Amino acid sequence: MHNAIIDQAYSQQRMYKFLIFTVLVMTLVAGAGVFAWHLYQALKTQKKLYTKVNDSALKYATVLQHAPDGLLTMDKHRRILTINDAAKHILSCDDDTEHLPKPMEQLIKNPQIRKQLNALVAQFCTFHNTNGDVIKCQLHIHTFKTHHIEVIATSTSYSSSSEILLNLRDVTDWIEREEKLKSMSWALEQSQDAILITDNKGIVEYVNPSFERYNKVMADSVIGTQSTALLKKSLPSAKELRSVQQQLRQGKVIQRVIAHRTPDSTVWYEEKTISPIVNHEGVISHYISTGKDITERVLSENHLHRVAHYDYLTELPNRMLLQSHLEQAIEAYTKHHHHIALLMLDIDHFKQINDSLGHETGDLVLQAIAKRLQDTLREHDFLARLGGNEFAILVTNAVTHDKIGALAHRLLGVLSTPLTINNSELYLTASLGIGLLPDDTDEVEHLSKNTEIALYQAKAEGRNRFCFIRGKWDWKRRNKSISNPPYARA
Repeated sequence: MHNAIIDQAYSQQRMYKFLIFTVLVMTLVAGAGVFAWHLYQALKTQKKLYTKVNDSALKYATVLQHAPDGLLTMDKHRRILTINDAAKHILSCDDDTEHLPKPMEQLIKNPQIRKQLNALVAQFCTFHNTNGDVIKCQLHIHTFKTHHIEVIATSTSYSSSSEILLNLRDVTDWIEREEKLKSMSWALEQSQDAILITDNKGIVEYVNPSFERYNKVMADSVIGTQSTALLKKSLPSAKELRSVQQQLRQGKVIQRVIAHRTPDSTVWYEEKTISPIVNHEGVISHYISTGKDITERVLSENHLHRVAHYDYLTELPNRMLLQSHLEQAIEAYTKHHHHIALLMLDIDHFKQINDSLGHETGDLVLQAIAKRLQDTLREHDFLARLGGNEFAILVTNAVTHDKIGALAHRLLGVLSTPLTINNSELYLTASLGIGLLPDDTDEVEHLSKNTEIALYQAKAEGRNRFCFIRGKWDWKRRNKSISNPPYARA
């Protein structure tokens, strides 16, 4: 019995131990599983991080390798550690850049580039030791075309080393554009033309020194103001101003010759051109106005015009200008049937004045006659000197037979008034021929011929009188004798 009790107790103890052992084993197995799971998760996370870091490194390496700016790193011994494609192109490096680091001399063959880079690195090391900042400079590479390279040197530090990072940028296009802008700016500043530039709203952005000189203004007083006030001075009316503004908005170029009067009443002439400036989108962004002093040219042209069209002695229009006005009058007659009268006047026995008193006195007589005729005629009557002692008068307003006859009578009376020249009293008479269109002829080309024939008849009848051609004379018989055409005598 006692032994049975002992055996039973022993069995219970073994069971308890087995249970405890089983629990311990299961706990160890569970702990191992948890540890294995955590280890797996840690390895998985580490792998993701490693892949992410590798991907990021590859991405940034790819970006840097193909960046438009040149990038290279070197150590303090001038060995190139890394270099991207742009830097190789800019520095004309050998293609063998797989086995880096390499000394600069092996990678960069151009001695000019090496010299400039060595100087830059030496300057950076000295500057960085004392200042600890970045340094900028420019390299000038002379090949077929000079290239301007901007270089920025900085220091990059790692856990075990430090390197020099060079950022290289080809700024040749910017330099050339800047030089071009400078050249254009110098051209504008030194131009003898007055130049003004506005935005598309007409606000003045720039004026050059010539503009200041011509317009007697300072740039500071004009820049930032509305250009309309300046434009008004160049145009005769508000209507013309609106027309010019409308044309400019339509993209048209405006050209004008403008007469300016200075405070001392001097007149100078400006040839002004206003042009729209269109941007790359085809939209007007600015306007540029250029003004050129053409006073000498205008005065020269006026002088040549006066020499060609005016009589130097009497300053009356000459035969050429009379012909031009006659053609205009005939054109008006053709359109509107306005009557025309042409009078030709010849001073009687004028040759005797030249022979007896001299040509200087004769010139003074002609000038006096021209003055008397001008004072007698109406403002819209056209008086010309044909040459010698011959004058012509073109009348295109209120032309009737009676009115022209009264005018001729008045002219002869004025010319017969004694004339005092150099203390000598002269008595003059004149002969006058008159042609009327359409009274005397239907053919405009016959008007001058009719007038000349009427003048010859006045002379033939004893001078000091005027004659009309009366009626339509048949010019088909002009090759026959014209000694007896029909006249009206006075």
